[in-house]
Amino acid sequence: MQMHNNLPIGIDSFREIREDGPYYVDKTLMIRDFIKYGDKVALITRPRRFGKTLNMTTLREFFDITADSMAIFDGLAIMDTECASQINSRPVIFMSFKDCMAYTAESLVFSISTVILGEYAKYHAILNGKADRGIMCYHNFS
Repeated sequence: MQMHNNLPIGIDSFREIREDGPYYVDKTLMIRDFIKYGDKVALITRPRRFGKTLNMTTLREFFDITADSMAIFDGLAIMDTECASQINSRPVIFMSFKDCMAYTAESLVFSISTVILGEYAKYHAILNGKADRGIMCYHNFS
C-alpha cells in the first residue's frame, strides 16, 4: 500500500512541516530575496490563511542563531545558493500575538508583555557581553 503525504492544513510552523513530512512547496528562495534587496522594512501582506506565518517561521528558522536548522533546510532551493552560509547566523526577534487573548485591557497588556519579555530573555544571555562581535544589546527597565 502506498503512503500519501498529508496536506499541512492549519500548520504554520516551518519546522513542524519539514519534520513531519506533509506536502510542502519550496518557497525558500524568498530568503535570498530578503538578503539580496536588503530592505530595512518588509511588509508581507496576504489574505488570511495564505501562509504569512509559515513564511515568517521559515525566515526565523533560517536565520535564528539559537536554532540548528541545517537538517530541515536540507534539499531545499536556498541551500543551493550563496546564502546558505548565512543559516543560523543572526538573532531573530519573532513575536506572534495570536495567542494573546484577554478579557480586560490590563490582562492583554500583561499577555503581550510576556511575549516581549520571552524574546528578550531568549537573547539576553547570548548577547550579554558580546558587543565585541558587533552585536549590541540594550535594555532599560526604569
